[in-house]
Amino acid sequence: MFRFWKENSKVISRLILFQVGAAILGVALTAPAIKGRDTLLIVTSVLSVFFYLCLLYAGAWEAGGSDRIRIDGGRAEMKPFKGLFLSLCANLPNLIFAVIVIPSKLLLNSFGWARSVYSIFGTLARFYQGMYIGVISELLDNKAYSFILIILPAVAVTTFAYYMGVNNKRVFGFVSKKK
Repeated sequence: MFRFWKENSKVISRLILFQVGAAILGVALTAPAIKGRDTLLIVTSVLSVFFYLCLLYAGAWEAGGSDRIRIDGGRAEMKPFKGLFLSLCANLPNLIFAVIVIPSKLLLNSFGWARSVYSIFGTLARFYQGMYIGVISELLDNKAYSFILIILPAVAVTTFAYYMGVNNKRVFGFVSKKK
């Protein structure tokens, strides 16, 4: 696993940087809509998530495309689950937040320390996952499992985009002209 991390650190850090950028955008867009405007909060949050997933798609597709060149040249072998592993590595901070926040939220009323842990790490998780603020609060009703659910679209999009990049296929290939 360390070898995989070392070989793909640029792609992983780029995917993490995309999340940080999308989180800042999400917080900036949803902040004015937090008080009393539920529809606006959901719309801005969904648009932020869509933007984040588009960034992930572009980055993972590019990684798959560059790996395709190495595969065609015989310098690398086809790894069908590489996109999944890239996404899981890039979502490691989200997974760590989920592992801390979920138990502390479930134990919130039982132990005093759980309330402190949840308030600290829940706030940090919401800032780091800023594009999902409206989705978590309005659509998922602040449930504990929402911190795991929000990881799934990123994992799915990154895996799919890497696969498309390795196979040199585009989602909107019909839009561009072939030379």
